[in-house]
Amino acid sequence: LGDVYKRQNEAKGKWLVGCEDRKNTINTFLQCCVFPRVVFSPSEALYCAKFVEKVHSISTPYFSTLQYCNLVISYLTKMVFSCTENEAARLGIFLRETLRLLARWVGSEEVYAKECASVAGFSSNFNEPDGAKVSFEESAKLFRLWHRKLATAFAHCLESKEYMEIRNALCVMTKVVRWFPRDLRYAKEVKAKAEKIRDEDAREDLKTIARSYLGVLEIEIRKMTPKPKPKPPAPPAEAVAAGKKAAEGRPDEEEEGEIQEEGEIETPDKARDAPAAKEQPGPSKDPSPACLLYTSPSQRD
Repeated sequence: LGDVYKRQNEAKGKWLVGCEDRKNTINTFLQCCVFPRVVFSPSEALYCAKFVEKVHSISTPYFSTLQYCNLVISYLTKMVFSCTENEAARLGIFLRETLRLLARWVGSEEVYAKECASVAGFSSNFNEPDGAKVSFEESAKLFRLWHRKLATAFAHCLESKEYMEIRNALCVMTKVVRWFPRDLRYAKEVKAKAEKIRDEDAREDLKTIARSYLGVLEIEIRKMTPKPKPKPPAPPAEAVAAGKKAAEGRPDEEEEGEIQEEGEIETPDKARDAPAAKEQPGPSKDPSPACLLYTSPSQRD
């Protein structure tokens, strides 16, 4: 096996260097090499996905992994209608492995830096394998875009009136349910379409397949649903009572009009009932200008 990998690394520079139309290189590769073999058997579908993963990992010049993933998702959603049930199951295996690979890359920035950041397949320009690479954030945006395209395509298939389109779509979706949908919003959208088939469709075989798909989809939705944060423990009764006292602004033992440490609180009633202080005899003096700043009404009269 080591010798095989060694020969692949030595020959990779010659595989696609002669292709003049860089934009159609991946398109030709898919139509002539991948898709005809994918539908042969489940093992062939798995082999094709693993082969492409290897072509990516050895950084094959002029092989755009990004363009490959984009075309695979675009073509597979269109092929669902035109294939048999067995072929749909094999396409589902191939798509499952492709989505699993993508999920691993965008699930960890560390993995992305190791497996994608310096690989020719993630170059932003098809004609420059050694040029600038797509960043982790940009790849994550593409991943979400591809999931939205898949969700839209599968929802359209489930709303179709064609028997084989609905059946094949459910078959493919059952195969990829572990990796699609990874967004709770799309999961609920697809779930609603499948529930409509389960509850309203007159064809019992479609209802059975939809029921089977919904069973595994519910498990994945529970994994995606965020768990509620635990509530903080309730404070003890003593702390609650102390908080209420503080909110009232005074302790229980300090009632209005009672004696405190600083002296007696003078209430309006006490101030009114208190005897007037006797005036001390002494020589009368004229009020100074400073004393005239404040005089009582009786003094002003």
